[in-house]
Amino acid sequence: MSVTELETGQPFENPKLPVMVDNWIRLGLVDVTYMESLQNEGPMVRYKWAQERPEFKRVEANIQQSPKLAGATVVAARGIFRNTAFGNAFYRAVGLDKIFQKALAEIRSANAQPLP
Repeated sequence: MSVTELETGQPFENPKLPVMVDNWIRLGLVDVTYMESLQNEGPMVRYKWAQERPEFKRVEANIQQSPKLAGATVVAARGIFRNTAFGNAFYRAVGLDKIFQKALAEIRSANAQPLP
């Protein structure tokens, strides 16, 4: 999940995000699976954004600075994050559906772009 600053569109690390996602899963609002992934053309093309995340870069830097981890690499796990039917009903009930529809349209538009 790519979290960005509203003003700049730049990725930023939100330390509360893992707990938030865990709660959304527990409440049945979203589903996260690593048993499925988006189709790729070439290694990790659809997930390349994950390697640009501050969290990914921080872990890479920590590994590079640790002699005990010499030669280790970081790999982003491929998976899918999606709303559940219950989550969609909840978003409509509290008025968040328009925000999610806009965000999903932007994601779909980005995914529809030709691959580099």
